[in-house]
Amino acid sequence: MLLKASAGGGGKGMRLVREEAELEAGFEAAASEALKAFGAGEVYLEKYLERPRHIEIQILADSFGRVVALASASAASNAVTKSSSRKAPSVAVTPRCAAA
Repeated sequence: MLLKASAGGGGKGMRLVREEAELEAGFEAAASEALKAFGAGEVYLEKYLERPRHIEIQILADSFGRVVALASASAASNAVTKSSSRKAPSVAVTPRCAAA
């Protein structure tokens, strides 16, 4: 699981906990770093995804209820600069998934 600061971002106040024995130390470290960086030491738990994919899909909709998905693209995120860049169409979106 991932311990994450409730306030802020940019990777500060985050700790990966793989085993129960690491939980207490991880919590204390994340809360302390969050308090120093953001003035708030609250943290929460989030499921850790080992190899996540960031996929962007462009969707258009009108006031008549018509909706169309135009394209999908894999994107690379940079936690330091808080920016993302689009890459090629996502291989994670299968034709079956795209048709749904």
